[in-house]
Amino acid sequence: MKKIFFLFYLIIYAQTSVCQGVNGYIKDKTQQPLISATLQFINLQTKGEKFLFSDNKGNFEIKLDVGKYKLITRYLGYKNDVREIEISSNVVIELNITLYEDENIIHEVEIIAAPPAMIQKKDTTIYFADSFAIGDERKLRELLEKFPGLTVEGNKVMFKGKPITKLMVENKDFFTGSVAFGINNLPADAVSSVEVLQNYSEVAFLKDKFYGDDIALNVKLKKIKVTLYLEILKVLSPIPKTTTES
Repeated sequence: MKKIFFLFYLIIYAQTSVCQGVNGYIKDKTQQPLISATLQFINLQTKGEKFLFSDNKGNFEIKLDVGKYKLITRYLGYKNDVREIEISSNVVIELNITLYEDENIIHEVEIIAAPPAMIQKKDTTIYFADSFAIGDERKLRELLEKFPGLTVEGNKVMFKGKPITKLMVENKDFFTGSVAFGINNLPADAVSSVEVLQNYSEVAFLKDKFYGDDIALNVKLKKIKVTLYLEILKVLSPIPKTTTES
């Protein structure tokens, strides 16, 4: 009798302790899952934003604060799904979202070859800045905060819970690779894309043979901003010491 009561208590407790948020499934009209679809949650009160990608089965799950949100679901070549949802305390909303092809967008993409918001190449994750920037970012740190999977904690950057150990610009160390210095000084509007390099090794021939814990960021600049970057280097570089002969 005591065991039955205890199990009943666990069931009731589990039902009342659920955190609020949204989970669901993204598919096309043929019921096939859409992988890496982008979900953008905009809090209508605070204007804060959260981004999320569907997994390799089209599923997604996210915890949200109580409030009203605009949800925009995007997938390359498909019409956006836009809806408003309201998150209540201890309630998880289930959404099954169907996206439909947009012939005009498909035709345009074939001509222009616009890049996706994010792509994965083996151990490298590439974020395209213009797909996430909304115009209020001043420094690199504010841009990184909008990338799914990346978080900025003080002067540290984490990728899926692991720390970034080196920062490069155009494949070269930015001031000895200091992450803190880079995220607080590089202008956000100069960034074209950001590469997250997992299992990073400075020795080129070990890259595909040695698997470590080091993760590096490599920032790619917009062509028109390369000159600005060189000027930043001149301003921030230490003045070389001079010696005089006696």
